[in-house]
Amino acid sequence: MALLWPSGLPVHWPSRPLAFRSGRRRLDMLPRLQNGGVLEPMPVNLSIKNAPDKIVERLRRRAERHHRSLQGELLAIVEEAVRTEGELSPRELLAEVRRLGVRTPDDATAIIRADRDQR
Repeated sequence: MALLWPSGLPVHWPSRPLAFRSGRRRLDMLPRLQNGGVLEPMPVNLSIKNAPDKIVERLRRRAERHHRSLQGELLAIVEEAVRTEGELSPRELLAEVRRLGVRTPDDATAIIRADRDQR
């Protein structure tokens, strides 16, 4: 049974799942409508109800310091909160490299080999 849009047009799905290249969606991998249009995933709207005025004011000041809108600052906070542990920011990566004392590729190789030998 074909999946139909409310207009009655069938939805044509790609043979492969969504593919990403350089962080941008490839249009040939998105579901297509019969008329050639592309079905983009819709963003979800989140809302915070009954936020205390003091917190909202602190968020506004924080957003201003980061040159963002309040919406942009909230999204940045949410992105940071759900970031996986394996992902390091460039600043965190540099701090880790300095903590390990890595100065040359040979230093890095020695650290990797020592870690493998411990297993």
